[in-house]
Amino acid sequence: MTIQEALRLGVDAIGRHEAQLLLSHVTGMSLEKIIFDYYTKPLDEPAKGAFFAGLERRKTKEPLQYILGKWEFMGLDIITDTRALIPRPETEIMVEEALTLIQELGRPANVLDVCTGSGCIAVAIAKLSGSNVASVTAVDISPAALALAAENATLHEVNNINLVQSDLFCGLNGQTYDVIISNPPYIPTADISSLQPEISHEPKLALDGGHDGLDIYRRLIPASVKHIAPTGALFLEIGPRDVETIMYKAGYGIVRLVKDYSGLDRVLIGRKQEV
Repeated sequence: MTIQEALRLGVDAIGRHEAQLLLSHVTGMSLEKIIFDYYTKPLDEPAKGAFFAGLERRKTKEPLQYILGKWEFMGLDIITDTRALIPRPETEIMVEEALTLIQELGRPANVLDVCTGSGCIAVAIAKLSGSNVASVTAVDISPAALALAAENATLHEVNNINLVQSDLFCGLNGQTYDVIISNPPYIPTADISSLQPEISHEPKLALDGGHDGLDIYRRLIPASVKHIAPTGALFLEIGPRDVETIMYKAGYGIVRLVKDYSGLDRVLIGRKQEV
């Protein structure tokens, strides 16, 4: 069987783009080489077996990101599996906003990533900020997620990330941070079962935001006030719910919304004071 023949079968099963990505993964070749240089090359038996095993997994609606075992986030390969949410483009918007503030501070920042999951946010900030970041603390209630975050920190050789198992701020002993950033669970419980079937493979703990999707914001935002530096900022990924009111009631006087690629409010930024 040639790569071309395998691709045709893959397109019928899961679509062209995903089939190309899966072939790239099992052969170790770039997409360009598969399409332009090795299109008629025979697919060796190990690659063939891995490709068809991947197709069968994808047919069950397992996310391609878990099948590949990695996914790109902020230009970095992030190890992905069922221990944590799959990194998504919308979250990159929040990280970009945080990176801008970190650069503007003019001194090394201390960053806290709450509900770190795979560690994609913490790793991206530590890797891309360079000397602008003094330390990144990444917390999660899930030991399995923290283990995955540790693997991603090791993969990208960032040694200024401190991983802490904690329910939000409970294990942080009153430290303060210039940036607090979080992509918490915000899907209403009743809505989870109606989402695309791939979502069922992701950890419910990282998705379920309670009856109205706001449970964790009601805890996280007020608790963050004593952990944020006077000139710091709180960055939150949000769903289609009113989180601004919670932010204002907690004492954040400066709140800004940033839209995602679909024009929906996706990132909420709160600050205590003008700087």
